[in-house]
Amino acid sequence: MTNAVSSCVSFAAALLIARGLGPHAYGDYSFLLAGFAALNTWLELGTPTAFYTFLSKGRDARAHAKLYAAWLAARLLAVGALLALMPRSWLDVAWLGHPRALVLTAFCAFFASVVVRGYLVQLAESARKTLFIQTGLALLSLAHLALVASLRLSGALSVSSLLLLLIFEYVALASWFALRFDPGLPAADVPAPNWRELARRYAAYCAPLALYSGLGFAADFGDRWLLQRFAGSAQQGYFSIGQQFATIALLATTSLLNIFWKEIAAAESRGDRARSRELYNRCARLLFFTAAAAGCFLAPHSRLLMDVCAGQRYADAAPVLALMLLYPAFQSLSQLNGAFFYATEDTRTHVSISAVGLAVGLPLTYLALAPRNAAVPGLALGAVGLAARLWLVQAAVVTIQCAVVRRRLGSDGGAASHWMMLMVLACLGAASACLGRLGAAAIGLHNPHGWALLFSGIPFAAGLLALVRLAPERLGLDRSQLDRLRGRKTA
Repeated sequence: MTNAVSSCVSFAAALLIARGLGPHAYGDYSFLLAGFAALNTWLELGTPTAFYTFLSKGRDARAHAKLYAAWLAARLLAVGALLALMPRSWLDVAWLGHPRALVLTAFCAFFASVVVRGYLVQLAESARKTLFIQTGLALLSLAHLALVASLRLSGALSVSSLLLLLIFEYVALASWFALRFDPGLPAADVPAPNWRELARRYAAYCAPLALYSGLGFAADFGDRWLLQRFAGSAQQGYFSIGQQFATIALLATTSLLNIFWKEIAAAESRGDRARSRELYNRCARLLFFTAAAAGCFLAPHSRLLMDVCAGQRYADAAPVLALMLLYPAFQSLSQLNGAFFYATEDTRTHVSISAVGLAVGLPLTYLALAPRNAAVPGLALGAVGLAARLWLVQAAVVTIQCAVVRRRLGSDGGAASHWMMLMVLACLGAASACLGRLGAAAIGLHNPHGWALLFSGIPFAAGLLALVRLAPERLGLDRSQLDRLRGRKTA
């Protein structure tokens, strides 16, 4: 619950920042943070997963906490020194002309708000202090929203002030954590940990992920760099605001993944393939249906949503938002498939399929974003092109993942059923939007676009109820449970 509150408040703060900065400045802000997020994907080399795995086992937990803290400090100093000493010409190429001081500030802000935060969360959760850290993060998100609002009201909202605010907030969180947190980590079994042996364990765990991490960095940084280089900061802002909506839409998936992961791992350890198949089929269909239904209902109203949430300066981002609202449908399946591969200890298959998507994605991004008069001409589609490329490649990768998982579990159907459901929901969403607009225009109400959204909910809800009644199993629901529920209501 606290995690959902924190995410929703952070989403509200992001919308307030986007409104206050405008597309150009918000695009620069997003580009700087997204660039360091991509770099971090490469530099961490899968160590957060290894750290949490080793920490959760309890053995030498304190030694792992100290070793990982030293690793984080080394990364902070190394990247900070590199940015400070890098020749200006190189810095201009990598960060497209942003001042060195701003780039360094952005790195520190990212490190504090993502890397340090992740370390604190893993420490707390490994010690079963989840409520402690989630409460702290929820309070911090509320404080962040209030401080952002204060900056905007005072006229001091800017890229640099926001980055400094992030540094201050997470230094305060780390200080509070250090004072109040009782780790309860078991002491090491031996008086002096064997640091070399611990380092070897991390190296053995993370070595298979090195290539995948490098591809992830190239794809993520390349996408944002090409968008900033060819389309400019305003298009970067359009894409970033659309991505905010996609992120908040994945909350349901995030809350379900750990439960699914644990249940699948338990079923596989017992050799209960029927239970694994039932869990996967039900979760996959329910998650996809929920995300696709929300996206197909809201996508036709993307211009209204953008106007209400971000302001008229983001009106040109409506097509980007429409595409990004459909993105969580396949992204939720991707996360579910990833959880399945990790729970069954088949990371090689997961990495291989995902690596193909990453390798193919960057050339397609260039073709979508490059000018038509470039040496290798592109389509110059801007943020719309990047959103479409992300959606199409994600859908293709997920289709392959689903085929592998279903073949392994012996399930019927496959990705074709998801595509069919998406087409049905898209047609339902478009028809409902048309009926809503016709109804609002016929009555002649003030603010017809807002009323059209409300009116369209009636036929869309009716269509969803019809789907639930006619084919509940295709939605991950149980017909017998629905029949019992209807029987109780009738009684």
